[in-house]
Amino acid sequence: MNKDYVIGVYLRISSEDIKISDCDSNSIVSQRERINDYILSHEELKEASLKEYVDDGISGTNFEREAVSTLIEDAKNGLINCVIVKDFSRFGRNYIETGTYIDKIFPFLGIRFISVNDNYDSGKLSSHTGGIDVAFKNMIHDFYSKDLSKKIISAKRANAEKGNHMTAYAPYGFVKNKDKKLVADIESADVVRRIFTMRLNGETQTDIARILNTEGVSSPLMLRKKRKDKFPCNKSNDITYWRGSRIQAILKDRRYVGDAVYGKVKRAEIGSKKDVKVPESQWIVVENAHEGIVSREDFEKVQSMFKHYSKGRQKNMELFTSKIKCADCNHTLITKVYNNKSGKTVRYVCNTKSSVSVYKCINKQIDEMIISKVILTMLQKFSLLVDDVSQVNRGKKDSIQEYEKDIKGYKNTLKMLQNKKFDNYKAYKAGSISLEVFKKEKSGYEKRESEINGQIDVLEEKMKLLRSNVEDTEDTIKDFTKLSPFNKLTREMVNIFIDQIEIDHMGKMTVVWNFEDVF
Repeated sequence: MNKDYVIGVYLRISSEDIKISDCDSNSIVSQRERINDYILSHEELKEASLKEYVDDGISGTNFEREAVSTLIEDAKNGLINCVIVKDFSRFGRNYIETGTYIDKIFPFLGIRFISVNDNYDSGKLSSHTGGIDVAFKNMIHDFYSKDLSKKIISAKRANAEKGNHMTAYAPYGFVKNKDKKLVADIESADVVRRIFTMRLNGETQTDIARILNTEGVSSPLMLRKKRKDKFPCNKSNDITYWRGSRIQAILKDRRYVGDAVYGKVKRAEIGSKKDVKVPESQWIVVENAHEGIVSREDFEKVQSMFKHYSKGRQKNMELFTSKIKCADCNHTLITKVYNNKSGKTVRYVCNTKSSVSVYKCINKQIDEMIISKVILTMLQKFSLLVDDVSQVNRGKKDSIQEYEKDIKGYKNTLKMLQNKKFDNYKAYKAGSISLEVFKKEKSGYEKRESEINGQIDVLEEKMKLLRSNVEDTEDTIKDFTKLSPFNKLTREMVNIFIDQIEIDHMGKMTVVWNFEDVF
C-alpha cells in the first residue's frame, strides 16, 4: 500500500454550468463526492493526504484561473504528486492546453493524473501519452464549451428582446424586481428626475454635479456602498463624488424613458475576458420595456441640447490626452484646445474642483508645451545612455552562457550518478554487496542528486531573471534607437514610453514610464 501520495483534488464549476439543466451533476459538492468515492475505493490512494483546489463560477476555456494556477505551482514545487478531477472538462476545455498538461507537463513533474469519469489514470498507462481518445475527448469538450457560450449569448439576446434587464446590477435610479424588470427606486429616481429638470432649466453638467455634491446627495457608487450592495469596483478612492461625466451618462441613458438597452459591449472572442464596444446600430433596444423615470419628451429635448453643443466640436487626441492624471483626485485631466492666429495652444485642466470642493487639485491650466519640454529632455538624457545599457546586457548574456555551461555540467553529473545507482543495484542483485551497503550507497547518491538538483534550480532561476531583464531592456533599446534623435515629441513616443503622468496641486509632476529603470 502506497501512503506517500499527496493528492491535489481539483474542482470547478462555471457560470455556464449553473445555467444548464444538468448543473447538479457538475456542482462542487457532486464533484467532491464522486472523487472521494473513487479515492476510498483504491487501496493505494485512500490513506493519502488531500489538498483541495476550487474554481467557483470560472470558465474552463483557458488556464488563467486562480485555483488551477495554485495547483500547478504546488505540483512544480513538489507539494502534490497526484491530481484527480471528475472529468477532463473540469480541468480544462481548451483541448490543446489540457492535452499539454496531461501528456507533457504532469509526466515531466512526476504527477499522476486521474480523470474519474473518463476512466483515465496515467499511473496505469504503459507510457506517458494519454492516447488519441484523450485528445478527442478534450477536443469535444473545447467545442462543446464554445457552442455552449454561443447558446448562452443567444438566450441572453432573446431575453433582452423581451425587455428583461440582463445585467447583474440595475442602473442608478432603478432596482430589479423578481421578474428581472426595472422599477423606479424611490430614493434615487427623484434625483434622476431632478437632474433632467436642472439641465432643461439651463444648468450645465458641471453645475448640476456641484449642486448635488454641495447638498450631500450620494453619488451612484456611494449609494451602493451605503446600501452594502455586492458589486465589483476598481475605484481607488474611498469616497466618490458627482462629476459632470456621470451627469452626462445619466442624461444620455435611454433606460430612463423605459427602453431596455442590451449589447453595448461584447466579449472579444469566446473564452476571452476582454470586452469590446459594439456600434450603437447593433445594440438591442426594446422601447417601453419598463416604466420610465422621465418623459420621452423631456429626454429628447435634452438630447437635442447635446447635438447643438456638439456641432463643430472636435474630438482631440493631443500629445498627452488621457495620459495625465490629477494626483489629488485621481481623475484624468481634460484636454483644452485653443485656436488663434499664431496657431494652436493645448492645455490640460482638472475639472474636479469645479464640482467637488474637498480635493485640493491644481487650479490652473497646464500648458502642453511645458510638459513636452520636460518629457523631451528626459528622453534625450535616456537616449545618451543606450550604449551603456547595451554593454551591460552583453555582460548579462555572458553570465547566462556561464550558467548554461554550469547547468550542463551538473546534468552530466546527474547522469553519472544515475549510472552509479544502476551499477549499485546490479551489484546488490548479483550478491556482490549486502542490502545494508546497497541502501547506504543508494542514500548517498540520492542525497547528492538532491543537492545538484537544488543547485540547478538556483542557476535556472538566476538565468530566467537575467533573460527576462535582457529581453525587456533590449525592447526598450530598440524603441530608443528607432525614435531618436528626440528633437520633437510625438504621440507615438508618448504611447510607447509613458504609462501616465501625475500632477498634484503644487504642480509637482511624476512620470510613470512603460519601461523599467534600465538606465
